[in-house]
Amino acid sequence: MHAELLVTLSFASMHGINVQSYAIEDAPELEEAYDLTQSILTYNDGKCFDSDVKFVEERIPRNKFYRNPLIDGEIIAEHESIERKYRAIKEGRITDRIPDFIGTWNTEFPAEGLFEFFIMQREGNIINGTIEDVLGTATLQGTIDNSTIEFRKEYSSLPIKNGRDACPIFYRGLMINDEVKGSWSYSFNRSDKRKFEMKRFSS
Repeated sequence: MHAELLVTLSFASMHGINVQSYAIEDAPELEEAYDLTQSILTYNDGKCFDSDVKFVEERIPRNKFYRNPLIDGEIIAEHESIERKYRAIKEGRITDRIPDFIGTWNTEFPAEGLFEFFIMQREGNIINGTIEDVLGTATLQGTIDNSTIEFRKEYSSLPIKNGRDACPIFYRGLMINDEVKGSWSYSFNRSDKRKFEMKRFSS
């Protein structure tokens, strides 16, 4: 359908038909205009006349503009995720900020699970902060000392709306020389744990 709409818009543009912007509900009408266009060009052996343009123009919806349109959270989240995945592969980073740790929750394909770990508050061994990864932004709550780290990760509303994990994810790891290796799952007691790794960030 998208290719057909592009052909229709190209045809209309070449012949002076005003088709600058459309609401999504116009798509069926544009598709119908495409079918009309193809029928006319076939009937007239590929030639287009003024009467043909007028006939198609009358059936193409007029421009529609909206004040303060609703923002689709799913589209925003997906767009941001694509940008983050691209940067993870090309630069090995998610953001321009300075994280406390950088790591991956997919040790087989590190770029796919790349994340940056930010400690925003710390009281003794208790930490709170955020995680930025290729899926989006998540909050973290947990504990850390010189040898172990445990934390709970929970994605914010936009990644969840876009089909990401809505339930919390639990991480537990051992720290040796500023490097952490451990496992994560949807419950500390589950047996199907997956590996993660991270290390203190150094610019």
